[in-house]
Parts: sequence; C-alpha cells; structure tokens
Amino acid sequence: SLDAPWLRHCGPEPSSVSRVAVLGGSGGSFIKQAAARQVDAYVTGDIDFHDALLAEDYGIWVIDAGHFATERILLAFWKEFLDEQVRTAGASLEILIAGEKDPFSYYAG
Repeated sequence: SLDAPWLRHCGPEPSSVSRVAVLGGSGGSFIKQAAARQVDAYVTGDIDFHDALLAEDYGIWVIDAGHFATERILLAFWKEFLDEQVRTAGASLEILIAGEKDPFSYYAG
C-alpha cells in the first residue's frame, strides 16, 4: 500500500498481527509509546540503529518503510483539506504539493 521500494524491520516478529500503530515520517522516537499501547507491529520511517535496539528491548516489531513512503500517502488528503479550509474562509490561495519524489535512490541487495 505504501509503494515503498524497500522495507526494513527490527524487533521480534510476531506470529500474528492484529493491532498496528502507524506514524508517518520519522517515528523512531515513538517506539516506547507504541509498545505501551501493546501493538503487534509499528509501521514508520527513519528507524536508526539505537531505535532498532530499543525495539528489541521493548519487544516490539517495527517496520521501517522509509520517511518518504510513510508520508507521501497523506499529501493528497492534506491538500484537499487545506483547499477546503481556504474556500470556507473565502480566501484565494493555491495549495501545491512539493516533494512528490523520494530524494533517495536504492540498490537492490
């Protein structure tokens, strides 16, 4: 669904998944909060080495789909929302989506 060119994961992979936390962008600093909510998996981006160690410590399976892939799916939603807010306010403002391309390229392993 994210159309991510890769996925990384860390922490213990559960035998089944029924409860998932999702945070677009860089979500490494929220591993503790996701674990406290007793989720089976946490999907986010930009997990660094120490975040991965923390996921192991908390026993939470973290899926890192990258910063761009986890945020881009909301761009159209936010543009539509802001366009409506501008119309409702009777203002004239053009909302543009910037950064529609992942700045990184990837090598296949």
